[in-house]
Amino acid sequence: MSSIINNRKNIIMCSQCYEEFPSGYEYRLHWEEKHFYPYLKNNRFDHVRAKKDARYMKDIDRLIKEISNSI
Repeated sequence: MSSIINNRKNIIMCSQCYEEFPSGYEYRLHWEEKHFYPYLKNNRFDHVRAKKDARYMKDIDRLIKEISNSI
């Protein structure tokens, strides 16, 4: 039984960081931990900081792709 659980395919991808997950449950836990709770302060969502961080991460991804394509 445990070998079946360990061999599950990733079928869901996070559109914010491109990490992949075998089920919606793992994805939801990831999303809350990485993309929601870090920006929740005083019962408010800090959307300005969230957008800034998302832009920064997309720039990093773009740079990595450009560098890897030129190697």
